[in-house]
Amino acid sequence: QEQHQSLYNNLQIDLPNLHVIGTGDRVIPCPMSEKIANECFKNPEILRHDGGHFIPTTPDAKLIYTQFLDRFL
Repeated sequence: QEQHQSLYNNLQIDLPNLHVIGTGDRVIPCPMSEKIANECFKNPEILRHDGGHFIPTTPDAKLIYTQFLDRFL
């Protein structure tokens, strides 16, 4: 991770982005995902869920995905 740190310094990706973060994720810990979203992306949209390393398919989550993607139609 440290060997690639220079690639992330002052990085500000200015594209629409939606980060799906599980607070119980044991593959990529929640704080690491939040740090990347907040430090590397302009205006990050974050969907947090209580699960682990998966994309939730609850009706509420699906609504958020749909609303995010509908902006590109």
